[in-house]
Amino acid sequence: MVLDIPYALAGLDDESWVVPPNEDGQYHGPVRMRTGLANSYNAAATW
Repeated sequence: MVLDIPYALAGLDDESWVVPPNEDGQYHGPVRMRTGLANSYNAAATW
């Protein structure tokens, strides 16, 4: 299980942040890794 939740990653410089969005624009909470990858849940896949 991985968490498909919004979170921020440091960008290329000290002042920017990236929040990976999902294809459907929603977050899905705890999901299986297979489900996250199959459904393009980017937040889950980047954990």
